[in-house]
Amino acid sequence: MRRTAAAAAATRREILDAALLVFAARGWSGATLDGIARRAGLTRGAVHHHFRDKDELLGAVLAEQWARVEPAVLAPLHAGGPPAARLAGFVAGYLERLRTDPAFRALAVVTTTVAPRSDAAAGLDGKRDGLDGWRAEIRAVLAAAGPLAGGLDVGHGVFLVMNLLVGATLTVVTHPAAMPAGDATGTVAAAAVAGLFPPEPTP
Repeated sequence: MRRTAAAAAATRREILDAALLVFAARGWSGATLDGIARRAGLTRGAVHHHFRDKDELLGAVLAEQWARVEPAVLAPLHAGGPPAARLAGFVAGYLERLRTDPAFRALAVVTTTVAPRSDAAAGLDGKRDGLDGWRAEIRAVLAAAGPLAGGLDVGHGVFLVMNLLVGATLTVVTHPAAMPAGDATGTVAAAAVAGLFPPEPTP
């Protein structure tokens, strides 16, 4: 029984991993359960055993794949140091993952460009809830800095950071050569968030 349960769990994970890559490569309309099954090296029946339809599968991809990576992605926001450095570390980590981690890139792309075209209401609701969690984390870091530059509202600061992430995700699809690499990643991230914070007082 244990081996059967473990095998079923492993098959489910293989389906989710394959589905993520197929959704990223083919989009919502182009992705099919047959194609996902072939990518996973399984039969369509095996996919149907775990997921009722494409909507349910996409919802599971979003929920479970993000749950796996979010702790590491959000970790810089919980680190010690000034709020600006924490936020810059978070942005730099996101940019670096987009550029170097194919699975993370696929997940970000599916979330940004594929899920909005689907009928997977449950999955989208779950991702919206997850993004609300991201917004709350960013809001807390911005609020910890005290008044923002130019009297910027904290909510608008969150808006700017979230849209920076979305823009970077679209860029890695349309013009990947434009993505910063190496030391430039940290420099770009620091510059992107610097305008949110008042300048440090001079001694």
